[in-house]
Formats: sequence, structure tokens, C-alpha cells
Amino acid sequence: MKKAILLLRENEKDVIYGEKNTEKLRKLVNLRDCCHLRGDLEALKPHLASADFICSGWGMMKLDKEFLDAAPNLKAVFYGAGSVKGFVTEEVWKRKILITTPMSANAIPVAEATVAQIILALKKAFLTEHTKSRRGIWEKPEDVRGAYGAKIGVIGMGAIGKKVVELLQNYDVKVYCNSSHLSDEGAAELGCEKMELEEMFESCDVVSLHAPNTPSKKNLIRGRHFESMKDDAIFINTARGAIVNEPEMIAELKKGRIFACI
Repeated sequence: MKKAILLLRENEKDVIYGEKNTEKLRKLVNLRDCCHLRGDLEALKPHLASADFICSGWGMMKLDKEFLDAAPNLKAVFYGAGSVKGFVTEEVWKRKILITTPMSANAIPVAEATVAQIILALKKAFLTEHTKSRRGIWEKPEDVRGAYGAKIGVIGMGAIGKKVVELLQNYDVKVYCNSSHLSDEGAAELGCEKMELEEMFESCDVVSLHAPNTPSKKNLIRGRHFESMKDDAIFINTARGAIVNEPEMIAELKKGRIFACI
């Protein structure tokens, strides 16, 4: 029977795998729980030496040369969380180790919630001062708002961003995307149009952030972006807070011009 180790944050193994799934795994492989050794490569080495597979999740150790040298039989890492960018290195691909992730499945509920927020926001469902004042929504033409003809900007075209764009095809909206990894042709195939970040904040009614939390993305979204947004525009962030300069965002939100779903 093939050998596998369970390697992730100990307090989250039940969240990702649970007792029933762990028992199913034990019927397929000789499974050893090594969560308590996470982060201690020396202590892990005896277990890695004979491991064919790693079942992991949040907190997976970096698969660098030293780690992989200690696991000469490793054939696959089954990752139970989202992005694998935090632990995968070039060494993994050199050794042709299979990496799996459920991020496409995880993206579905996030994208659905995002689109729900977009539609509600475009209908001014979150303008609480409007509700408190009991002002009739038809008093002024600019009060009438919905999804029809709205311009939606999507930043980051990973699994979530792509799913958001797909779901938005059901509405009469114009969708734009910002991604360094997607060509104009690729964007058109998905049903959107590429747009520079600055123009997106200036022209879109909603800007939705789904970019990965990488060093190059830290503080990508600044105060000047929020300052350039139209009155009543909406910013949505389902990505990591580090991508946004939060003090600068808060400063603009306090003016009451724009709204954010964080």
C-alpha cells in the first residue's frame, strides 16, 4: 500500500478533512498524521523518506529543494485549500510532482456572493443613510439605479475572477477586467474587456478585487484609486487586505461618497 502523510496546521485538519474523509483515506493509503511536526523538517525527514503522497491544506511547508530532497518518492501533493503559490517552487515542476487544489470549487460560492453584492449595491441596498432619512427613491433621476448598463470592473482573473465574469453574463452590464496574465483575446472569450487599473476606478460603477496576495500586489490599491471613483461607486474586496492600503481607503470612505463591501 502507498504511503501518505497528513501535513497542515493541526487545528485545521478537521476543518478540511474531518474524521469521515480521513477514514476514507486510510482505506486507500497508509496514512500517518504528521501535523504536529509541521515546520520541523528534521523531525519530518523519517516520514518524508518513504512518503508517496502528502495530504495538506493551510500551512503547507514550502516545497523547496531541501524539503523535496528529503522526500525522494513523493509523487503528488493533494492540497485542500486555495492558491498553491505560497508553497510551490520550481523544484516541484522539475521533479514532475503532481499538485492538486480545489480552488475552482472554492471559487463558486465566493463568486456567487460577489455577484449578489454587486447587484444589491447597484440597487443602493447598502445606502443606510438613504433608508434612515426615509427619502423616497424616486425623488431624483440619479436615485434610480440598477444593474442595467452598469460598468463592472474585475481585478484579478484567477478562478474567482473568471467565475464572477461568467456569472455577470446573465445581466445587462458591461464587464471589464484587469489582469497581467490574460490577453485581449482571452478576455474577449470570457466575455469581458481588458482595462487599465486607473481607468477602471475612474469609470466603473463597481470595482471588485480578486487578485492574489503576492509581494508585487501589496498596497496595489491606494487612496488615489478611491478618490478617482465616481460618487456612489462600489468597491468589493474578497481578496486579502494587504492588497489594499486600508488607511487610505478608510479616509475616502469617511467622506460618504463611495461604498465598500469588504
